[in-house]
Amino acid sequence: MRSTRFAFLSAAILLTSGCGSSGDTPDLGQVSGIIKVDGNPTPNVAVRFAPVDGGRPSTGTTDDTGRYELVYSTKLMGAKVGTHNVSIVVQSQGDEEIDPTKMGLPTEGDTGNISDIIKTADVTSGSNTIDLEFP
Repeated sequence: MRSTRFAFLSAAILLTSGCGSSGDTPDLGQVSGIIKVDGNPTPNVAVRFAPVDGGRPSTGTTDDTGRYELVYSTKLMGAKVGTHNVSIVVQSQGDEEIDPTKMGLPTEGDTGNISDIIKTADVTSGSNTIDLEFP
C-alpha cells in the first residue's frame, strides 16, 4: 500500500511539474513568407517580428528568392502567437556594399527610409505564411 501511494504521489508531481518543460516559452506559430520591395522579391533582408504585447522578438533573413523563415531562439522556430510589429533592414554581404538603387530600395534622396516602415502582422498557432510588401 505504501509503495502504491508513493507511485501515485510521484506521478502526480511529474504531471503537475510539466515533466521538465520550462514554462517560459509562449505559444509559437511557424512563420515563413516572402518579402517584396516595390513588387520584387528582395534578398539579404533581415526581418524582425516584435510582439506588440511584449516578449522576445523573432527574426529571419531572406534568401535569394526573398523567402524567410522566423527563428524564435537557437532551438525553436517561429514567433509568439499574437500581433507583431514587423520591420526589415537590408544587410550587406561581407565587405560588399549593397546598392539600394539596384534593389528597388529607397535612396538618400527619397522621402522615406525602408527601415523606418513598420507593418503589422498576426501570428496564429500552427503554420503561417506571411508575405509582406514594402514600402
